[in-house]
Amino acid sequence: MSERKHSHYFKSVEGLKDIDVYRVLQLFNVTDPCLQHTVKKLLVAGGRGGGKDITRDIQEAIDTLKRWQEMRAEEQSTQSVPQ
Repeated sequence: MSERKHSHYFKSVEGLKDIDVYRVLQLFNVTDPCLQHTVKKLLVAGGRGGGKDITRDIQEAIDTLKRWQEMRAEEQSTQSVPQ
């Protein structure tokens, strides 16, 4: 098979009957819990029922990404403190 443009966006699912969001996260090696939560929210935004509409799912994804940024800043500030 020839090399695809942007091949890192494609993962083989040969041999799998179905995939879910957790398999997608695994295939793309998404290990950070904030990023996992955000991807899950975006993949099924507004489509799960339970009273949450797409606006709320998107806002929760944004909130989670803001927390991710805060955590990165916390980590960087503790690394810059002399020990």
